[in-house]
Amino acid sequence: MPLVSALTRQRDAWCPRQRRHLSAIAEFNCTLIHLLGRKDPVADTLTRIEIDAVQLGLDYNHLAKEQQQDPKTTALRTAIMALHWKDVPLGDSNISILCDVSTG
Repeated sequence: MPLVSALTRQRDAWCPRQRRHLSAIAEFNCTLIHLLGRKDPVADTLTRIEIDAVQLGLDYNHLAKEQQQDPKTTALRTAIMALHWKDVPLGDSNISILCDVSTG
């Protein structure tokens, strides 16, 4: 709601930093609307989720084996790009998963 009202406000009461931010946002070709949480079931659910209820269901051992067999993943290991790929070990096992660690 604050972003919608900021972009539609008529008077110029913003500091230079806020004007730069709003200008950058206004360059995108999109329409911003405010939707109440109770009318957006996905957002409403995500704000009320319990961490203990999340079940990712990932089999990391299976993922590691699939990465070893996948030619695209093999190509990523030697590709030159902005991402920083690293084999991250799974606990005490000899298995590792290729992950992007460029953002920490």
